[in-house]
Amino acid sequence: VDKEKIDYKSSGVDIDAGNKAVSLIKG
Repeated sequence: VDKEKIDYKSSGVDIDAGNKAVSLIKG
Protein backbone atom coordinates (compact mmCIF):
# COMPACT_ATOMS: atom_id res chain seq x y z
CA VAL A 1 0.00 0.00 0.00
CA ASP A 2 2.80 2.40 0.89
CA LYS A 3 4.37 1.92 -2.53
CA GLU A 4 1.05 2.80 -4.20
CA LYS A 5 0.71 5.91 -2.04
CA ILE A 6 4.20 7.02 -3.13
CA ASP A 7 3.22 6.59 -6.79
CA TYR A 8 0.06 8.63 -6.26
CA LYS A 9 2.03 11.39 -4.53
CA SER A 10 3.99 11.81 -7.77
CA SER A 11 0.69 12.74 -9.42
CA GLY A 12 -0.21 15.17 -6.65
CA VAL A 13 -3.97 15.75 -6.80
CA ASP A 14 -4.53 12.15 -7.91
CA ILE A 15 -3.55 10.96 -4.42
CA ASP A 16 -6.61 12.71 -2.95
CA ALA A 17 -8.96 11.15 -5.51
CA GLY A 18 -7.32 7.76 -5.01
CA ASN A 19 -7.62 7.92 -1.22
CA LYS A 20 -11.30 8.93 -1.48
CA ALA A 21 -11.97 6.03 -3.86
CA VAL A 22 -10.19 3.58 -1.54
CA SER A 23 -12.17 4.91 1.43
CA LEU A 24 -15.45 4.33 -0.43
CA ILE A 25 -14.38 0.82 -1.45
CA LYS A 26 -13.30 -0.08 2.09
CA GLY A 27 -16.47 1.53 3.44
